[in-house]
Amino acid sequence: MGNLQPEERTFFKRSWVISLEAFLLLQFLFIFMELTGWIPNLRDFDGKFFGNLAEILRVNKWFTFYETPHFNLFTVIFGIVLLGHGIIGGTRDLLHYIKKS
Repeated sequence: MGNLQPEERTFFKRSWVISLEAFLLLQFLFIFMELTGWIPNLRDFDGKFFGNLAEILRVNKWFTFYETPHFNLFTVIFGIVLLGHGIIGGTRDLLHYIKKS
């Protein structure tokens, strides 16, 4: 039977690193789509769910990373979800590493 220690996950397979990688991949995709003009034909925001959400978050006034308002809204939403998870997970791993040392 031997040594039955649990296998430690590699750095790039940790969930918080995958979240950060997914956010960066989305940003590269948005930049590529803006530069090439291959933007999906999405409906206008007016009177729709995403339009109301964009007004509540003030996305088009505060966060103008892209010319396309859809990309600005998606960047804010994915930033909150994916970067939040990445920062919390990274901080937790860092504190665990400091405590273990």
